[in-house]
Amino acid sequence: MSDSQAADDDSDRAEILQPPAFPFALPRIGMGDRFQDLFPSRRQASQLWQSFVQNNDSMLKVLHIPTTQIAVFTWMEKPGDVPGDISCLLFAIYFSALTGLWPDEVSAIMGRNKAEALGMIKLGFEMSLARANIMEKPSIMGLQGVSIFLQSMRAHRNSRSDWVFLGLALRAAQSIGLHRDPANFPQLSPFNIEIRRRLWWYLYLHDYRAAEDHGFTAETSSDYGSDVQLPLHVDDAVLDPAMTELPVPQQQFTGMTYPLVMIQAAQALRPLSHAIHTPKEPRATAMMMTTTTDINTAAGEIARQEVIGDLTRRVGQLLGYCNPVIPIQRAILLSGNIVLRKRAFISRLQLLSSYPSSSQQQQPQGSAFPSQATLMEESLAAACDILEMGNEYYQDEMLRSYVWVAESYPQYHLLLYVLWHLGVRPVGPNAARAWAAVEAAFDQEAMRITRQGGTAASRPSGPKWAMFYKLKEKAAKIRPPLVDGPAGGGHITVKETMDEDDEGVGVAARGYHAEGSTGESPQSGNPDTGFLEWDGELGDWHALLTDFNAQAYDL
Repeated sequence: MSDSQAADDDSDRAEILQPPAFPFALPRIGMGDRFQDLFPSRRQASQLWQSFVQNNDSMLKVLHIPTTQIAVFTWMEKPGDVPGDISCLLFAIYFSALTGLWPDEVSAIMGRNKAEALGMIKLGFEMSLARANIMEKPSIMGLQGVSIFLQSMRAHRNSRSDWVFLGLALRAAQSIGLHRDPANFPQLSPFNIEIRRRLWWYLYLHDYRAAEDHGFTAETSSDYGSDVQLPLHVDDAVLDPAMTELPVPQQQFTGMTYPLVMIQAAQALRPLSHAIHTPKEPRATAMMMTTTTDINTAAGEIARQEVIGDLTRRVGQLLGYCNPVIPIQRAILLSGNIVLRKRAFISRLQLLSSYPSSSQQQQPQGSAFPSQATLMEESLAAACDILEMGNEYYQDEMLRSYVWVAESYPQYHLLLYVLWHLGVRPVGPNAARAWAAVEAAFDQEAMRITRQGGTAASRPSGPKWAMFYKLKEKAAKIRPPLVDGPAGGGHITVKETMDEDDEGVGVAARGYHAEGSTGESPQSGNPDTGFLEWDGELGDWHALLTDFNAQAYDL
């Protein structure tokens, strides 16, 4: 490595270790400036509220819109007198609405660019948080504001600090008994019971996804001693503060369809982890296997498929209420299908790597296990499928108002897998397709930065994207001039190429070697391909990047 390359790498690592900066600059507010000056005008606030209700609420369902709307318009008239917890909620709603809007839409409403508008509203939220003293005096409305704000910040990539803040919010929620099912408290009305259930599950769901983003498994995520029942699948219109009993769940699309889909997906993580990592007793279908590892893999796959099948049935019932002609329902249908495919994909990789059977390496004819080459190509095709599904948010004009959903839930693990695959197996029937998916992911991240108020010259920062850039550079070095597959970036189906793959077509067979590669199969101890352990914990991204560099993976 040249001195200049070493200097560049040192510079990259130094940048990664710096505390992450917000993607927008905060305005300078002097001590003499008034807090109420941070509130948008009544016209602006009304437009932001309408945008939130139309484009954000069904994806962030913690509010009861009919009653919240009264509070919004009441305090819109007198911002100087608004209580701290209510102003916290108002600024969170405004911030969420701005996050979902495109820069030209923000300029039309706020009369300033998106970065400035976000900075002003964010500062208002932070000052409201301090005024309300949420951690010492938590309230339902204050915690609703915190939950909406933290969800919106996902589209701005604010590193781990938001996850830490979320932990504080969950403890504050526990302090007012949100982790206990409200039915345990006879003094609570049916309406308040439902609102509390919505809020708790929303915080809990956000904690699961944040933990996943930072490399922690379901086993390391706490359930906080909760016994809270799921919120009802009902629209706001059937909930009323004066009602004396809870309504019956509705058999149609409601504002709770999407949250319940995501809750079901989160609840599946623990049984999936149990199915994958718990040694199984031999089953009838596994008795032909010759090793304990083979038995565990077969039994684990049966258990995994049972969990995935049950999840698919429950989520499928909810998604069946969606009409793809209606944009919001199309967005929910797309997100639900993506999360189902992702759960199946990640759990399958975790199972295979948890039991790296030698039978996966060189398969005799008629073996019950597919070859390593087959498994790799099937996994790559599946990862590309999911990444391509996510592209629909950016390609479908009807989903323009919901691009923020894709920005909030980036498919880090899938992109990491595809880049890893291209780095160890640059030639194959889906190589061109994989590169197209990678380029699309990088383009979407660049769009996110500019959409959220950054400049076109801004480059994604933080340990995740630093690692993605290095993996991409490494894969590009060994990428042949012409990859297999039809012209124009098409791809051949996996089944059409299994015979060829089973004969060992790959990096070593084609003469393309990653630097330092021994030509061994992944998961066989080869340090050039074994750095990804898909066994449940991806690991903290900072530590993972440090590990890459420390072990000299030529990154």
